[in-house]
Amino acid sequence: MVISLIIGFILMIILTVIILIPFLIKREETKISKIFCQRFINFWKYVHLDKPAILRWNSEGITIAGVTSTIGSAANLLYYPYDLVVDWSYSLFVADRNNNRIQKFLRGSSNATTVAGRADGVAGSTDTTFKEPTSLLVDDDGNIHISDVNNHRVMFWKKDAVQGTRVAGNGVAGSSDNQLINPVGLAYDYRSNSLFIADYGNSRVMKYLYNSSIGIRVVGNNTCGTSTIQLCQPHGLFFEQSSNSLLIANSGAYNIVRWVLNDTQWSIVVGSSGGTSGISPSTFGYPTDVMLDPMGNIYVADRSNHRIQFFMAGQLNATTIAGQTAMVGSSATLLSSPIAMTFDNQLNLYVADWYNYRIQKFSRY
Repeated sequence: MVISLIIGFILMIILTVIILIPFLIKREETKISKIFCQRFINFWKYVHLDKPAILRWNSEGITIAGVTSTIGSAANLLYYPYDLVVDWSYSLFVADRNNNRIQKFLRGSSNATTVAGRADGVAGSTDTTFKEPTSLLVDDDGNIHISDVNNHRVMFWKKDAVQGTRVAGNGVAGSSDNQLINPVGLAYDYRSNSLFIADYGNSRVMKYLYNSSIGIRVVGNNTCGTSTIQLCQPHGLFFEQSSNSLLIANSGAYNIVRWVLNDTQWSIVVGSSGGTSGISPSTFGYPTDVMLDPMGNIYVADRSNHRIQFFMAGQLNATTIAGQTAMVGSSATLLSSPIAMTFDNQLNLYVADWYNYRIQKFSRY
């Protein structure tokens, strides 16, 4: 009787291990690959297609990081904030470009902790320093991919690490497949563990597979232009999994384009098809960031027109949801060169108000 019980117990343990092995393996893959960069990942926990959210925001912003029109390297100050991410706990990560560091503001705190780079803002080219970080991807575990624009590389910084690891570019400006020139926007396809990089100075988008030191050119032909096989100063990126395509803030051509992976040319989404800037609801002054929601609505940071534009699905004319067209300022309703944006899971809008040295929050109502 005792022997039978023991054998039965052992068999139960073996069966449990067999059942759990696939889940344990998948969890490890998820930790490696599930990137928070698709910045609507939490946004859409609160949006159901059978009961759409009301998409409207207060016109007055609240400063939640930095001090308006004040430059500095103190824990409460920013110096040209360039990109931002809000994670599931409402912690705010900021690429503090000219302070050469990544700052983390806990919810409700006006003082940040430096999580990558040097707290004193000193620049460098080592594994512990940056020369003007510009774009961020933050995964669920707090690890960060960082575009290090003037070191011509992308770094990966594990949570609580004191130094990063170079994962793209060789640190020397160039147009070879292992080089970048002033990389900015980042996006990630977690299904294939592919990192996409807006290679601004080469007017192309590069793809780096996980653990690869050589990139693959997927968009653009290394020359700035307005034809459907060219890009011009690509900046912000957004990867849409459902269509297997990249939305690209094609800054120097004043438009947002879509490039389906493995296709031979892009299609225009919004903005000028001929490389013309403007201030109308259908044109841009210099688009630097783009986001797409599952209902097909598009959000664009129109830097030189000092506004955030909202395009309803299928529409070519936008509504301004933050800032005022062609009006620069530092009041609660104005912006000065807004360069990036994101949302939290309550649909509140956050804007990197670049020349005002602050992060503005526009609450949804």
